[in-house]
This record gives sequence, structure tokens and C-alpha cells, in this order.
Amino acid sequence: MRNTLGQITPHRMAQLQAAPGQPLAMTGRVKAAVIVRLLLAEGSPVRGQVMTLLLVLASATLLYGNLAAIPQSNFKRLLAYSSIAHAGFLLLALAAGSAVSATAVSFYLATYLLMTLGVFFILAQVRIQRDGEAVADFN
Repeated sequence: MRNTLGQITPHRMAQLQAAPGQPLAMTGRVKAAVIVRLLLAEGSPVRGQVMTLLLVLASATLLYGNLAAIPQSNFKRLLAYSSIAHAGFLLLALAAGSAVSATAVSFYLATYLLMTLGVFFILAQVRIQRDGEAVADFN
């Protein structure tokens, strides 16, 4: 596999093979990153189909995340469905396929991280003061 992968990818990408002692989850992520990079490469014969699939997945994720969040009364569960919807926005950026997509996704993730930390801080304060996680506890 290494020789085949080395022939169709730059040398530094071919180095991303599993190293002894590397955690299994990391190995899977590295392989997934290589596969995604190969599928989204400019000259890839399946790039159009992959972009269409990303667009369909993004649309489904956005719809499911937002519509499932509407009836929630628990704030943590509301945040979980919100995270699903945010994943849809990230998929939309990847489906755009432009050179700025990676920068946009990085900025979005950094902003989302700060926002999520702030929201969970507020949730912790409400939980301490009102002893609950329901949306009604935030009134």
C-alpha cells in the first residue's frame, strides 16, 4: 500500500502510515485525512460526486440538527442538537471546495470553541444557582 500511495501523493503524505505505538484513533484520523485529501484533490475523477455528497450531507445535518432542537426542554440536549447543526455548516464550507475553505473552517472551529466554552460556563452558573438544566431555568 505504501508504494501505491507514494506514487499518487506527495512524499510527505505517504509518510502518514501508522507508526508503532501510535493510538488507534489517531491512525484512523490520519488515514481518513489522506482519503479525504485524495477525494477532494483538484484532478480527482470523483471530486464532483464527493462535493455533491457533502452538500447533501450538509443539508440533511442542518435540517436534522435544527428541527430536532426545537422541542427540547433540556439545555444540554439543545446544545447537542445545535452541535449537529454546526457540523452541517462545516460540511457546507468543505462542499464549497475553494482554497479558502480550510481557513474558514479553522476560524469557525476556533470561534465555536470559544462560544461553547462560554455557554457551558453560563450553564454551570445557572445549574449552581437554580439547580436545573431546563430551558425554563434560564428565565
